Amino acid sequence: MGQIGCAIPAHLDGALGPIRIAWGCVEQPGIVWEWTHMEDSARRPLRGKRGIFRVYPDRFRLPQVTEHVLTWLERRRPGFGEWDGEVEAQLQAEARLALADVARRFSEVAVDPGYWERLERSVFTVAVPRYFQLAREHHALQRRQYGLWRGGDLLSRVAYTGVGIVAAVVIALTRVPNWLEPLPFALILLGPFLPDMQESYYERRYRRRLATLVRDMVVEQQQLEAYRPLDESVPPVPERLSEPESPERSGGSSSNPKEKV
Repeated sequence: MGQIGCAIPAHLDGALGPIRIAWGCVEQPGIVWEWTHMEDSARRPLRGKRGIFRVYPDRFRLPQVTEHVLTWLERRRPGFGEWDGEVEAQLQAEARLALADVARRFSEVAVDPGYWERLERSVFTVAVPRYFQLAREHHALQRRQYGLWRGGDLLSRVAYTGVGIVAAVVIALTRVPNWLEPLPFALILLGPFLPDMQESYYERRYRRRLATLVRDMVVEQQQLEAYRPLDESVPPVPERLSEPESPERSGGSSSNPKEKV
């Protein structure tokens, strides 16, 4: 990269050293970064005016912020009754509370209202509507107890096992294809657990869909980074942090202060 002359915080939280840039290019377009010992998940700079970049911790990026909001909403959604416009309005208000919780912590490490406004807009225009679509379907399914016969109570489990026993007797007394013989025994063994298996299937399917929604926010985050509005204010650039002089230059020429290693 050429000579290295200064270091800036990688996460705007006081941690120095992970990013080093060529001396004198802090405020120049086309800035060149040298990644040294940063985690892969943190190697995503945010670009502002004139090629200036900002790097924030992953917890302040759209995928993890979306995950935080969805987790917040999922803790409250089962307490609502029939899904309607009022339920969506209350969940919308809960989403704003979840974002306010993250925004308070974000303000402790950075002052970038433009970035946060665009992130918040993405949450409410992309993530929350898609969540409502998924949650509405799953909420109705939960209200119907996943379509289980008798809600999966004890009597239904006994009935499933009884059906398996009857089928085993019928197969033993009649001539049926050999491939049918294991089916009654499987029903006898798994019958008591059929309601739990059905409920687990629907829950895992719902969780997978929410996880897909969070992963899709990675693309939306890339849009936030790549297309920052030109009229958006950029936070001030951190002050340059000069490196300590080497022993060879400690007693040497003080007349050339810009000579850096």
